[in-house]
Amino acid sequence: MNAEASESNPALFSFVEYYLNNVRFLAEVVGYVSLPNEAYNVAFEHFTDKRIGTVFGGEAPTDLTIEALVKADREF
Repeated sequence: MNAEASESNPALFSFVEYYLNNVRFLAEVVGYVSLPNEAYNVAFEHFTDKRIGTVFGGEAPTDLTIEALVKADREF
């Protein structure tokens, strides 16, 4: 998503806010496992602060726990 798009499109901001506030419950309804609350909180902070990019530098590590992923994302 374009980092500036939410400023010019209030509906986009509202959608992302709704999604991140509710996805943990919606995931469970359809049979998926939700992430820890902290993961959604960090994602929302990154969204509102317009922090874009990835903590992985283009790599896709497969040996991280969810907790390690959230910690790396928090420090990004």
